[in-house]
Amino acid sequence: MKAFLREYYIILIITVMSALALCALSYLTVLDYSFANEEQYIVTCNESAVEEIETSLRYGKRLSNYYGIRQVLLRSRDLVAEGGMDSIIVIEDADGSVIATTMEEDHFVIPMSDYKAIEQEIHDGADNTAGILKTYYSKDNVVSALLPSAVRSTLGSLGILIVLVIVLLAAGVRKNWSANRVVAAAVAAIILQGVFLTAVYEQEFVKASQKSITGVASYIGASIDGVLEKGVAIDEIADLGDYLEKKKQENDFIKDIYIERTDKIPEDDDLFAVGIENTDSSLVLSCRIAEGYIRKNVINMVLMFVATIILAVIVLKESLTLSDMIAFRKSGRFGKNVPEQFENIARAIRYGNFMSLTFEYMCLSFSALQIKEWNQGAWGLSPVMAAALSISICSIADIAGMIAMPAISRKINGRLLMSISAAVIVISNISCFFTASTAVMIIMRFFAGAGAAGTKQVRNEVITKGCSNEQERNSNLTASNMGVIGGLLCGLGLGGVVAGVFGYQATFLAGGIGHILYLLFERACIPWDMIASHTAASGSEKMEKNLMARAGHIFTSASAWRAIFMIVVPQNFLLMLIVCLIPGRIQSLELPGVVLTYANLLNGMTGLYIGEILYKILSRRIKSSLNIQALVLLGGAAVMFIMDIPAAYSLVILVAASLAGLLDGIGTPVSTDLFLKNGAIMKNLNGTESLMVYSVISSAVMAAAPFVLELCEKNLIWMLSCGAVLLALAAFLFMGRKKAA
Repeated sequence: MKAFLREYYIILIITVMSALALCALSYLTVLDYSFANEEQYIVTCNESAVEEIETSLRYGKRLSNYYGIRQVLLRSRDLVAEGGMDSIIVIEDADGSVIATTMEEDHFVIPMSDYKAIEQEIHDGADNTAGILKTYYSKDNVVSALLPSAVRSTLGSLGILIVLVIVLLAAGVRKNWSANRVVAAAVAAIILQGVFLTAVYEQEFVKASQKSITGVASYIGASIDGVLEKGVAIDEIADLGDYLEKKKQENDFIKDIYIERTDKIPEDDDLFAVGIENTDSSLVLSCRIAEGYIRKNVINMVLMFVATIILAVIVLKESLTLSDMIAFRKSGRFGKNVPEQFENIARAIRYGNFMSLTFEYMCLSFSALQIKEWNQGAWGLSPVMAAALSISICSIADIAGMIAMPAISRKINGRLLMSISAAVIVISNISCFFTASTAVMIIMRFFAGAGAAGTKQVRNEVITKGCSNEQERNSNLTASNMGVIGGLLCGLGLGGVVAGVFGYQATFLAGGIGHILYLLFERACIPWDMIASHTAASGSEKMEKNLMARAGHIFTSASAWRAIFMIVVPQNFLLMLIVCLIPGRIQSLELPGVVLTYANLLNGMTGLYIGEILYKILSRRIKSSLNIQALVLLGGAAVMFIMDIPAAYSLVILVAASLAGLLDGIGTPVSTDLFLKNGAIMKNLNGTESLMVYSVISSAVMAAAPFVLELCEKNLIWMLSCGAVLLALAAFLFMGRKKAA
């Protein structure tokens, strides 16, 4: 009964977190949709003001001495107000100095917690940017309109969770349900909640579109009335059809817009008509809602729900071992040299790596995307190169940290080193969340990489010292690899969900909070005193020369160089495809954010589950690990060759992401095993040191890979050339050069 309750509580906590995530996702998706519609309306209302100012600039006026510019802004504010929105409009010159505002005060502060901003460029006669028209509109109207639905969705979700708790607890007490049945029931409840939330919020998509289309129709009708007041007949207005078509293109929620007689208007709930007053005949401006636009946004929300549910299932599956670890932690056998302790260490390694990599990769690729969105360079670097540096700097710091860590770990025990390293990562991530500077972002990513080096050093020691024989060491290494792959899966998948709804920088806040949980787990579930005693007892394992000298001997071996350049380097280059190349392609092609979420999701799922199964099958049927690695490189070449197929981009990227995940799931254990079993490495380094050197080489590749992959993303020749190199390496391994390992 106690075991069931432990599993029950763990599953319940994760289910509640998933339910909260679905509530937040649904609300924020609709909120973002509503804000986007409001902004399209504001841009439409401001267009006449922008055109009037630009026309004046073309005829010689300057913003600095533009007489009557405030009146122009006031007219735009009044148009926006007709749509029921409170706004403040400001015009600035190219240097950011305020020229005029709709406010009476000369000096004022706009609270960005209450307002959102839209910027529209103003160009002079030479098509240079002369100024910026900024419209700050109040969030209150949109938020208050969604409040009733938010309350209904929260109460409904809470009701579903309460029923789930009662049903599961009763079933567990009376029938002693297995963990798998409890997970299935929890997933069913989450799916039911997703259906409920979709039903609640679908009407909000419609209402937001109706509100926006009514406002745009009123604005266009008023504009036409203004021309008719001057005595121009409606059939004499030049380019009226082109004007209406332009407004349709500017507003995604409009399917059709046209002028027709009142008696010809069909009865249609999706049709909105605004009367045109200054005409002899009864004419109206008719606008029809684009149902496809609404449906597309509803589908995107549902796809996000599905992604969240899949991730919840994976987290549930990985977290089921928590029950056994908690039970063992409370037993008197914890910290003792018993077989159960070493089995528990393997479980803790897997789950610890799963947590650590989840929160590390949750934000790894989003520093680059955020910098590109800012379009802000640093230290003379272009935004693109600064974005690549923000990723590679983590690996550079990791290399420096891993080289220094053996000396540091001799002076600081593992528990303290883990705590310091995790604290550095937490502080760095939270700093990235609050900053708006590319330079600060890059510096903080450096410190995050240094912190990651500390956690890697401690994990390597736990892998090699938390065992009593070679079989247990191999179990620890396998558990570590599976934890890494699972962390990559959930990290990139959860990062895509968080970034898609909350923005890129929110991933850093989530990652910082997650590392706090990771630190608590590591401190509680790793037998640190036993690991320390094993480390002290392993003094006889130390070599005669210092680490740097022994590591230097590795690089005098031709077989070690072949292992590095033919196995470790290409494998870690392939790991960066999902971090750099695929997100970059999605952003440059302007594909929906949900594509990135599913690319990350498919990449991780194929790597963690299909890749693990396929690796076992290949290991049984193909005796040579080199041949398996050759197949991995062949698959990597295929990814590079298909990434630029100019058709069905979303599908191609999802296929490429899935294939890259398989290469990760198969290639990671193969490349690690081949490297650690290399004769030159076994001769000069012990287990912990071998893993450290492997990590340093991997980080070096990951530091350089973002720059190469940026070139691949921008230039097809680079992408095909990288594919050709991988193809050549695969061919070389297939040709029987077994000494390469």
